[in-house]
Amino acid sequence: MVGDLNDQNKLIDVAKTNEDWRIRKISTEYIVNSEVLTDIAIHDIDPDVRIEALTKITDQKIIESIARNDTIIEVRKAAITMLTDRKRWQILQKMTTLKLSFSRGEPADR
Repeated sequence: MVGDLNDQNKLIDVAKTNEDWRIRKISTEYIVNSEVLTDIAIHDIDPDVRIEALTKITDQKIIESIARNDTIIEVRKAAITMLTDRKRWQILQKMTTLKLSFSRGEPADR
């Protein structure tokens, strides 16, 4: 595999198709294409692979969307840590408000 680390097409293929999440995660570490990383961060079935891709994304709008909308809490938390301080505060405040609403049995405000 070491000889193939510079071949982005092979890395992308492995990251998107290999059955073993550990191999997909390792391949994702070496991918540089932001569109591919975004696709992996949003669609991979394994949270660890998704978080690995997320750590390489710099587009704050994409990170914010994942932080607000992802169904896996670990991925959302990872995205929140990557946001600028102001956006992070806003999302954390919204999440706290939602938790309090749910704990009181009130409908959540979206």
